[in-house]
Amino acid sequence: MARFLIDCPESLLGYRKRDPEPVPGQVKTSWYLTLTNLLAIEPPEKEGEPEPFRVNLSPQAHGVLRGFKVWAEEQLRPEGLFEPCREFGARASEHLLKLAGLLHCAQHSGKPWEHVLSEETMKAAIEILHYYAEHVRLAAGSGSERRKTDRLRYLLERIGSRWKTFFKARDLFLLVKKRRGFETMEALAADLVRLCEYGYLQEITPPGRRGRPSVTYRVISLDYLDPQSSTPKTHPQNPQKPL
Repeated sequence: MARFLIDCPESLLGYRKRDPEPVPGQVKTSWYLTLTNLLAIEPPEKEGEPEPFRVNLSPQAHGVLRGFKVWAEEQLRPEGLFEPCREFGARASEHLLKLAGLLHCAQHSGKPWEHVLSEETMKAAIEILHYYAEHVRLAAGSGSERRKTDRLRYLLERIGSRWKTFFKARDLFLLVKKRRGFETMEALAADLVRLCEYGYLQEITPPGRRGRPSVTYRVISLDYLDPQSSTPKTHPQNPQKPL
């Protein structure tokens, strides 16, 4: 799935018009000419065989592409846009270049290799990619929940291996930081918040402490989460009250 651009529109069943308006003739003609011109592109030949042609990017388009690559890499982190669809996100730059190339060829259908790909075309391709990224996220939703559950189950296992009643977030971080996804305290903190919401832990604020002590958690339960659940559950043992 990571190699495809997926569209998941809402179903119109139950809301379809009995007599829908026909597609305007101008739209039909424009669509027909666009596809015809793309299919009519004749790439250069070498010894009678067609050769792949190179489309160069303008310096401005290169700048936009570099900025996108930095952004896309950051979105692979926990809670990022591509967290539910990491495989797709890892190929985001490839998808962007394919979209930009198609837009460029549609704009310069004669000999697209004789023109540089512009900044405007690259930005337009990014807009299209954002659309598809949202739909890929929808399609990968169930997988995302499984990965989140796996992370939380792993944390419960590690907590149970060392502590049965109380532990400090900093100590847990030192225990799990070598695992991908837990390289920072911020990433770990997000999962600890979820475990508190699910009722497996309870955050404790030590009274009368000065400075910035590591947050302490009380262990409510170490039972595994329901892997089929996609919404937080309140554990029956969670008092939901501060100590």
